[in-house]
Formats: sequence, structure tokens, C-alpha cells
Amino acid sequence: MHHFNLASLYASKFTHSIHQSDVATVFSALIDKTMAAVIDIAPAADDILGGFVNVASLVRSVSFHEGKLLEQAVIQIAKANPNLVILHQSIRLPIVPAAEEALASNNWKELDGIVFDSDVRCKKSYTPDLIIINMRTDAATIIDMKRSLASYGDTNRLGDLKSKMLASALALPDWLYKKHKRLSVKRVDVAIIDGASRAGERSSGIWKLSELDALLEIEGAATVMAALRAEFGKQARAALARETERAHALPSRLAEKRGPGRPPKNRALIESESRAMQATADVVQMPRRISIGFAVPPAANVG
Repeated sequence: MHHFNLASLYASKFTHSIHQSDVATVFSALIDKTMAAVIDIAPAADDILGGFVNVASLVRSVSFHEGKLLEQAVIQIAKANPNLVILHQSIRLPIVPAAEEALASNNWKELDGIVFDSDVRCKKSYTPDLIIINMRTDAATIIDMKRSLASYGDTNRLGDLKSKMLASALALPDWLYKKHKRLSVKRVDVAIIDGASRAGERSSGIWKLSELDALLEIEGAATVMAALRAEFGKQARAALARETERAHALPSRLAEKRGPGRPPKNRALIESESRAMQATADVVQMPRRISIGFAVPPAANVG
């Protein structure tokens, strides 16, 4: 029987482990690929940001691609535990209307043992980053990976996300059995992983990235992930520093081009020259490549 329990408890000792040397090569390639995508930006001109528009675009690009990098890294780390089956491509879980209604009128704890048919017509769906099936425990965990939950604090977005994940979890056992070679699970958990590892609501399925060992049952998983994040951060900051230096240099280079004693040009012409010089700088200087029910961490006191 499907046991829909948000309070998942994991063993304190793990049979499987991973070390930095095990993933050094593949992680290096992942970072290179991610940085290439990060700097491959062509922002539109901005009257307010001026020469700093590339800096702002680069910051947004780093934020977007970090989440994808963490997702790919989890997939690689999970290979150290042969009990895990990772689903990460073309996942679209149905949000069954009856499941939404059940969650709206009941506490999730009252829905233990209920599974909804995944083949019913649904207008809504949810796409998780990963689904991890532990064949040893017959448990599935729906994962949503966030580089940081800082921006979710004062909004309803986090609650909405949890509702979608819980509703899709109620149909997941049926979906797995029908769509993925008769995969059978007895428990479904949902986990939102905070890449920034800030203090979270452990009883509500918020996991720190530093608690990855327990989620994957792999000793050292959090350590190698931290190393990857540190190296990515180092390269991202270096790219930002180069772009910021270039943005600072644009006004003085424009002044040199006008020369002493020459009357200043109008604003539109100055910004036109600035964009032209910025494009030239990009060609000459900018390198194209640079080398979760809610799953509860073991420290939680579950009643």
C-alpha cells in the first residue's frame, strides 16, 4: 500500500560514499559547460544601466544556470548509490483535480494510503527537477532544486510550489507504474532543496544542500557538492569582475575618443558609441569559454 508520509527518516550511516576525486573530471566539465552558457549573453541596450547592462544580465544568467548545474551534479553523485533510480528528462506529472480537492479539505496526514489515477484528464501539471526512487526502501522523492529560497520569503510562491508537489505526489505511484516499466513504490515524499543551505522548515520538506548525504544515502555527497559550488562561484565572480571593469572603463574611453577641447556629443550619440565599443570589447576580450510528503532531514524531531 502506498504510504504517503512527509516524515521520511533515513539511516544515520550509509553503505555508499563518494569523494572529490571520484567526480573531479565530470564536475570540471559540468562547470565549463555551465560557464560557457552563462557568458553567452547578448542583452539589449538599456538607457538606465548603460554599460552595466552586461553585468546585470550576467548576474541573472549565473542565477539561472546555477540551478541547472546543481541538478546535473546531483544526478552524477547519485550514481554512487546503485539503489537509486533517477528520473530527470521529460517529466510532467499530472495534477489531478481530485487530488487538489483532497488537499484543500484535508490535512496531508489524513491522505495516507490514497493514490489517484494519473490518466484522468488534467489541465494542470507539475514538472519537477528530479524524481529519485530508492529501490531499497521502495520510496520515491520528488525534488525541486532551488539555488536559493531567499526570494521566496515574503511571497506565496513557496506555498504554491508545495501544493503542486503534494498534489502530483498523490498520483505519482500510479504514474510510475504505468509510465516507467512498472516501477512500484510504497512511499512518496517531496523535497525542496535550498542550494544556499539556509535554515529551513525541516518538517515542511525544505532541505539544505548540506544535508544531501541523507537524501541520497551517500556519505560525502554534500562535501563534493559544496566543492563544485565553490568552484563555480569562483569562476562566476571572475567573469563578473571582468565585465564590471569593462563597464567602468567605457566612460573614460569615450572621453579619450572625443579628445580635449572638443564639445561633448549629445546623449544618444554617446550611448550609441558606448554600445559599439562594448560590442568590440566583447569580441576582443570576453572569452567564450572559461576553464522533498515532505522529506525530513534526520535531525528533525518527528512526532
